[in-house]
This record gives sequence, structure tokens and C-alpha cells, in this order.
Amino acid sequence: MLNINKKHLCLSIFIFAIGFLGSTQLLAQKKSKKKEKEPKVNIWKERMWYGGGVSLALQSATLGNGVNGNIFQIGISPMVGYKINSFWSAGPRGEIVYTGGRFSAPPDIWKYNAVEYGFGAFTRLKFLRVLFAHFEYSVYNEIDQNESLILKNNRLISQRKTSDRLLAGLGYNGGNEIDYEFYLMYNFLADKESVQLPIQYRIGFTYLF
Repeated sequence: MLNINKKHLCLSIFIFAIGFLGSTQLLAQKKSKKKEKEPKVNIWKERMWYGGGVSLALQSATLGNGVNGNIFQIGISPMVGYKINSFWSAGPRGEIVYTGGRFSAPPDIWKYNAVEYGFGAFTRLKFLRVLFAHFEYSVYNEIDQNESLILKNNRLISQRKTSDRLLAGLGYNGGNEIDYEFYLMYNFLADKESVQLPIQYRIGFTYLF
């Protein structure tokens, strides 16, 4: 008797599954027909905006003890935002900076190459059409300025460290489809023992912000 009940139960479950799949398929077909009649709207595409900045620097530098030279620096920082509503957006932001330099230490020339990079997430609150508040958390892999440079085969090698950044500040954006922006931020997780100021100033461009 127990075996018969199990067979009946399995058969009932099988029939129910077939009926359920059939009904969902009919509903899906009806929905697809309705969607064909209605104009397709890509919500993600309409709410996305893009931005970023480029940094470029060429300046003299010194290592102390009369070792002088020049460094060249170039960086790029792309970002993508999603508009949660008309004034609030959020998304990821990346950054990569290359630094190359040469220093005169007669009779040798010391060469220096380094790449710093970071990745994080941000959120923005836009108000008065052209002003915004920017909040960001990121992890950055950078050169440790407190560590001495090591010389190897006429190349300068420095120690690296990973630091967290918690940034907040205000900025201006022209408000057009393609426009420039600049903003000033404060890093609340800056190293108190470092000589670097906890303030960042950024200039960039946006599309559809």
C-alpha cells in the first residue's frame, strides 16, 4: 500500500509540474506579445552617465644629497554612474597613474618607474543643477613616501603600501550633456604621519551627468 501511495504522489507531482510549466510558457508568450506592441525602453542606458579625468605633470625633483632630476607623470581616472533618481547617483571609479623619472648621480643616471592604482565606489547628490556633493570610498596601492628608495642596477625601487580613502567634498559641473567639472574633497582616512595634505582637487569631464 505504501508503494502505491508513493507512485500516486510522484505522478501527481509530475502532472502538476507539466501544468505549471505550460501555464508559465503561455504567460511568457502573452507578455512577449505585449512587449512587441509596446516600444522597448532600456532603463539602464537612459540612467547611465560617464566621466573621468586625465592628469599630466612634468617637474623637477630631488632625492637629497645633491641628487636632482626630473619626473614625468600621467594618469587616467574613469568613472561610471547610475542615476537612482533625478538628483542621486552612484557607481564605480578607477584610477591609474604612471610616474617615470631620471636623476643625475655622476657618473650614473638613476632611472625610476612606478605605477599607482586604485579602485572604489562613489555616490553623488546633485543640487541647483550645477552643484554636487561627492562621497567616495576606495582602496589605493601607492608608493610609500616614508620609505627610502633602493638602488638596483641604476634603477630606483621604492616600497609600496595599500591605503584606504574615505573622501567627501563639493564640486561644480556645467550641467550640459558633455561638460567639465571640478571638485574639492577631504580624505578622512589620511595618514596623520604623512607630509601629504588630506585634500584632493580633481578636474574632469562628464557625459550625460
